[in-house]
Amino acid sequence: MSMIEFSYKNLPNQLKPCFLYFGGLLKGKDIHVTKLIRPWVAEGFVEANIEKGPEDAAQVFLEDLISRNLVMNVEKRLNGKVKTCRIHDLLHKFCLGKAKEENFFRWINRFNGEDTFPEEAKEYRLFVHSMRIRLIYGSQMMLRKLSCLISGTFDYSKIVKGSFPSRLRELTLLKFRLRGQISAIGELPNLEILKLLVRAFEGDEWEVKDSEFLELKYLELDDLNIAKWSVSDDAFPMLERLALTKCKRLEKIPSHFDRDGNWGRAGQG
Repeated sequence: MSMIEFSYKNLPNQLKPCFLYFGGLLKGKDIHVTKLIRPWVAEGFVEANIEKGPEDAAQVFLEDLISRNLVMNVEKRLNGKVKTCRIHDLLHKFCLGKAKEENFFRWINRFNGEDTFPEEAKEYRLFVHSMRIRLIYGSQMMLRKLSCLISGTFDYSKIVKGSFPSRLRELTLLKFRLRGQISAIGELPNLEILKLLVRAFEGDEWEVKDSEFLELKYLELDDLNIAKWSVSDDAFPMLERLALTKCKRLEKIPSHFDRDGNWGRAGQG
């Protein structure tokens, strides 16, 4: 057993997915901590507790990985917290191999091609580092939960109705830069949880129609550039919670969410 394997085996269970997540990021690059811990929180790797909020708890997880020499501290903030970090190439290679072995995520880094998921997958994470790529999911798939981070230029024209599996219940998108194609997501018949994070939606306006998001219960918008958001009367009929964070250009929350008590709470951080 290698030293890296031994160190991984002895990690607390809650730290293992956080460590493997580094393998989905580009090798040899400094990583801004805020762009790392947001996905950790969104994925449910880190939970808030009585003493700390989720992002502070994620910082503690990161510092633990650094203390174990699995992650390198590159730069600190004035308050002493880690600002940027990186992972050694050998550790990155280990994370890629272990992620494949445990079916933790899929990593795509090539210039052209079409990619499919194995049909038996029910939960998947996808990291795309590509100049031009088309993702084909297939409506026959059993996929229930999908997380996707995009780096590079994505072929958004290929996102149409049927691009995502119809049985999908939870979807997290980071840096996806969706525009009008978000309607294809809104019409997913079983989608209950949607998280659009860090430029997942690109554009000044977002119009939600009556036929969209009929089963959605939880909606999270974080660090998006939208300024105007309009929602039709019959959209989001099942919504229980709306979470807004760092959507600084958004002029106002649609009045739709002030009626009927169909949401838990909305907040602007």
